[in-house]
Parts: sequence; C-alpha cells; structure tokens
Amino acid sequence: IVNQAVNDIIIISKPTAIAFPKFTRPIIAIACGASHALAITISSDMYSWGSGSYGALGFGSMDDQPTPRHLKMTDQRGVKYIIT
Repeated sequence: IVNQAVNDIIIISKPTAIAFPKFTRPIIAIACGASHALAITISSDMYSWGSGSYGALGFGSMDDQPTPRHLKMTDQRGVKYIIT
C-alpha cells in the first residue's frame, strides 16, 4: 500500500473512509472517476470531491476539493443516478 502526492493531491491506494460534512443523510450511491468522486444521499443531495481539472466537480471552477462538498442543484427534482 503506497500513498503518493501528485500535484498536492494525496493518492491512497487502499479503501479509505471518507468524512462527510456533519448531518449528511445516508449515502445511497457513489461513483469514482480517475481523480474525482461523486456521491448521492437518500434525499437526492449530491456531494463531489477530488481533482477539479476541467471543472469535473461541478462547482464552476477548476479548484481541487479534498473533502466531500455539497453540490447545489438547480433542478429541484434531485439526483437519482450518477456516473463519472
């Protein structure tokens, strides 16, 4: 098991618990890309974290996000499925 730092992002090559913000509803789905991840909760909230390259996280910038951050959706129907 090796931890690597690439462009100030730490890559951990083993399953690792992720700390979500306090009061986050239960996670029902998660999808992982090469350098970012998405999760949705039982109440259809979406969280995004990882490398912000090319705006992959959906926050309108290319900044990296090391921990899960709530992604505000403009569509009030909520998120049902995620794919990275």
